[in-house]
Amino acid sequence: MAENSVIIQVEERKSTTVAYLLWFFLGGVGAHRFYLGKPGTALGMLALNLLGWLTLGIFVGFLFLAVFAIWWIVDAFLIPKMIGAASQAVPVVNVNLSQKIETQAKEQGMEE
Repeated sequence: MAENSVIIQVEERKSTTVAYLLWFFLGGVGAHRFYLGKPGTALGMLALNLLGWLTLGIFVGFLFLAVFAIWWIVDAFLIPKMIGAASQAVPVVNVNLSQKIETQAKEQGMEE
């Protein structure tokens, strides 16, 4: 590593309280999964819930809503593991100061 390099480590720990509050109050739209960085399964959960309510009139919706309800309850036990996985994904930024100073000097020289 060069002398003029700086490594910046940013830790973004997700809150267990916020995750459980989102799960309880907005779990039907998958808000807790969006918060924990799982947008694909959050959209799946949202689609399953909406599909269940839209097809409730033809009685197929009960099946979709039952699957959704089981998934929602299982998520209560999976939240701590999802928080751990989201917390391990820590972004690391390596900044080369000398290169950045040279770039800024060139940009300022071009503006004048």
